[in-house]
Amino acid sequence: MDYYATATDIYGNNWDITTVATITTTGGGSFISQHKFVGTATGTYTIQVAYEDQIATTTVVINYATPTALSISPSGVVIIAGDSVDYHATATDQYGNNWAVTDAAMFTTTGGGSFISQHRFVGTVTGTHTIWAIYGGQTATTHCNHQPCYPNSPEHLPH
Repeated sequence: MDYYATATDIYGNNWDITTVATITTTGGGSFISQHKFVGTATGTYTIQVAYEDQIATTTVVINYATPTALSISPSGVVIIAGDSVDYHATATDQYGNNWAVTDAAMFTTTGGGSFISQHRFVGTVTGTHTIWAIYGGQTATTHCNHQPCYPNSPEHLPH
């Protein structure tokens, strides 16, 4: 983002001071030239322009960039058939900013059960099944291993 600074005298005359003013930030990125700011860390930051004995400020809000990676947790879960697992997805952009996307991601499976809500999976068929999270053109996978559910009678208990 380019920032430009203008000075105004007591008579209302304006002139460009971009090349002679000092322009700084409280964070979130850096100036790669006198007035060109590149934001890399999400958040709200202050941009300050100083010229002679005058200071002007503005704010810049840096949002997440396009996700370049997606992760899913928990991973490698082992459950008893009939139990449920809450999955969570986290996106990461090219600058290393991470954010939760569980409510926006789409979760799906190869089988073995179903998602009863946005991210809660209930396993019903024994075996190892793949779970996917999909968001922003990125995909993450993990596996869920479903063990058999044994009835609560002595003849069906494992020996």
